[in-house]
Amino acid sequence: YLPDRRDLNRSFPGSARGSLAAQLAAKFLKEVICHCSLGIDIHSAAVHRYNLPQIRIAPNNENLRELAMLFGAHAVIESPLRPGSLRDIARGEGVDMLLMEAGEALRFDELSVRCGVNGVLNVMAHLKMIQPHPEATQVTIPARSRRALWVRAPRGGLCMLQQKSGDAVKKGEVIGRVAGIFGDDAMEFRAPIDGIIIGHAVLPVVNQGDALVHIAEVMRFGDVEERVDQITEALLNDRLLDEDELI
Repeated sequence: YLPDRRDLNRSFPGSARGSLAAQLAAKFLKEVICHCSLGIDIHSAAVHRYNLPQIRIAPNNENLRELAMLFGAHAVIESPLRPGSLRDIARGEGVDMLLMEAGEALRFDELSVRCGVNGVLNVMAHLKMIQPHPEATQVTIPARSRRALWVRAPRGGLCMLQQKSGDAVKKGEVIGRVAGIFGDDAMEFRAPIDGIIIGHAVLPVVNQGDALVHIAEVMRFGDVEERVDQITEALLNDRLLDEDELI
């Protein structure tokens, strides 16, 4: 959000005489997007939410699907373009966009940082913009999804999650509960589909209807949690972010 409390990623194509968000969107479209052939749009989750590192792409785009798989995030999600978003306006200009969602607003998250840096370098190397890192390897196949659902709080109160981002859940499995401040009148909430948790709320105090857990329905469910763990381990052991090399 910008100082005018508007979301830049819902303000495109913008206007030179509009709000601060509209002016910035119009300037960014003219000075940046219109000069690009490919973009990588990097976001954190909203305030008080965490996102498992993931890449979102437009449906039925083979070029973006290939780049998304090479990026090396935990999940690749094909999702429709939202009107007013950077991805939507860029597509209108003939520019493909990878959208990375990772981590939590206002927080440093080493896993998300490593995933983002490595992913950008992987894409640049694939496009022959840079030389591949000598130790770079394809880690494993990320979770792939074409549908994701939010599970919402059944009541207001204190939320206690039993699962978190990166965990695989089966349809009907209890993933948490919301109770009163003394643990009274607890209400469970369950997974509506088989899938992997790609995002969750981090504050314990919730209101009825608040989005609590984001679940992506995956194409290969059986070993998805193991594959996610392998990607996490590889990223945290990766030498691409060695401090000596950066300095």
